[in-house]
Amino acid sequence: MESLLSARSLETVMSNTYNDDAIEDCIWSVIESSQNVADYITYLQHLLTSSRHRDKAIDKAVSLFSPSLSSVQGSYYGAFEAIERIAKSDGDEKLIKSAWFNYAKMLHNGYGVAADRRKAARAYERAISLGEVRSLINLGALYERGVGGINQDFPKARDLFQQAIDRQEPLGYLRMAETLAEDAYEERRDLFIKGAEAGCMYAAIRVGKLFNGGKEGFEQDPVQGMYWIERSAAAGNGYAAFYMGWHYENGHSVGKDPQLALKWYETGAALGDRASMAGLAALLYTGADGVEENYQQSMHYMLRAAVLGEPRAQRRFGRELVWGVLNPEANEGLRKRGVAWLTLAEQNEDEFAAEMLGRVYRRGIGVEVDHQKSSAYLLKAARAGIPEAQGQIGLNYWYGVGLEVDHEEAYKWLSICALQAQAEGLYFLGRATELGVGCQSNPEEAVKLYRRAAEMGEPEAIYALGTCAYTGKGMESDPRLAVSCFQKAANKGHADSMVRLGIMLHDGEHVLTNYEEAARWFLEAAQSGEPRGMYLLGRMYEAGDGVAESADEARRWISKAAMSNYPPAKEWIEKNLPKSPKWLTQLVNPSE
Repeated sequence: MESLLSARSLETVMSNTYNDDAIEDCIWSVIESSQNVADYITYLQHLLTSSRHRDKAIDKAVSLFSPSLSSVQGSYYGAFEAIERIAKSDGDEKLIKSAWFNYAKMLHNGYGVAADRRKAARAYERAISLGEVRSLINLGALYERGVGGINQDFPKARDLFQQAIDRQEPLGYLRMAETLAEDAYEERRDLFIKGAEAGCMYAAIRVGKLFNGGKEGFEQDPVQGMYWIERSAAAGNGYAAFYMGWHYENGHSVGKDPQLALKWYETGAALGDRASMAGLAALLYTGADGVEENYQQSMHYMLRAAVLGEPRAQRRFGRELVWGVLNPEANEGLRKRGVAWLTLAEQNEDEFAAEMLGRVYRRGIGVEVDHQKSSAYLLKAARAGIPEAQGQIGLNYWYGVGLEVDHEEAYKWLSICALQAQAEGLYFLGRATELGVGCQSNPEEAVKLYRRAAEMGEPEAIYALGTCAYTGKGMESDPRLAVSCFQKAANKGHADSMVRLGIMLHDGEHVLTNYEEAARWFLEAAQSGEPRGMYLLGRMYEAGDGVAESADEARRWISKAAMSNYPPAKEWIEKNLPKSPKWLTQLVNPSE
């Protein structure tokens, strides 16, 4: 399915010169009762700048769309046949001219029929003979690109674009500029500006972006840039409205103003622009100064953007179904739908969706656990530069999860992750460096990496630094630093640190003995599911250290540790509890 944005490059600015109302009504009359979502998606791609039936088409597409849809073959062929009949009929000259253009465009893009660029070229030529100026642009694009059996012919393309310019079609300037070499800055710049000044909204946004970026011979001038982008948006370019909203939301080239961002996103969404819908959904999701959070409206626009093919919206909607507010009860059906949306986003080249799918298949959320598939998605995301995926794929190579064990690859990916100052990546690179995984063991360098990650608040790194300070590995022994690290990590919920701190408090090692505090940390660790914490807490109850002595509580906690296969707890159970409890003996032999 061709994206709306790529299709837009072949469309032209709407003006009084072009009127396709009758054609649109004809197409709509054919498809309005269809139950095939592809008909409405095709309609929205074909008639990009129209609002005549847009909202109804979007509503129908949303009601029928499924993210697991395997194809977009619809019944739009009936619309193609209807337009063909009009084009080849005797009747109103303006209507026939419009029909030839739309008939050619359907053949050009494969709307309702298999794409046939040669036949499309002949249809454009027929429309041109009737005075249809847009056809000059689209026929020129066929010769410029040389696709579908059309030989590439730049002189022919430029001649057609010049004819469009001569007939007052400003898009000709933009297309003419795009046929020139990229380093022909001055000539391209003049053509872009002429097109913008003549009223081409696509040239206007191009000029605005070039002024903002200071590229292709344009001096950087954000004031000029925003002027032209706003002019394009005001002329009805939904994508320009998105850019206005993005700039105001993020404070680029203009002052940060969430309310103006909201206004422009709403403008773009009303024009049917999917990027604007996605931007509006994201802004309403989080809220901002002067913009009230509205979850229901956020999901409304996010779903529409997703159905229209916006990968970011597909990914965000999928994420909501898998992990978010839409799925508070972990409904398996919703999770599966969420995975389908994430898969669609990944197929549309959203690398963040690939990273999420890596997590989904690794944990078995809405799907069966599949470590090979997980690693394939993570590797794709890692190569796209996502640090979380780089770190996880490094661990997968390290431990052979879904991949063959390869310590050199593990070290490479952990290093790349750490280079992006990702705290978890720095920690795991420290572990690899300490243990000599894919490299020579270097405890001193490992300590440096632990320290950097600890400064960023990574609990595992804080604990590792504390352990090095405690043992003197890679650094001079520093008991005070060790205690401080274990305290910090424990306060962040790190179970191993809780246990280590509890032991030090119990034994009075580098701290004052404090049984009550020791018991508190053992309890914290036990409640987080840490078997050592359970066992040690049970022993505290057995001895009455820091807690009221209780044989029942001792047995309860040590039994829980034993059920988690903690060896000391199993040994204690074997030694201290009878093979046949008294209640069981009395049940079997009541006389005893």
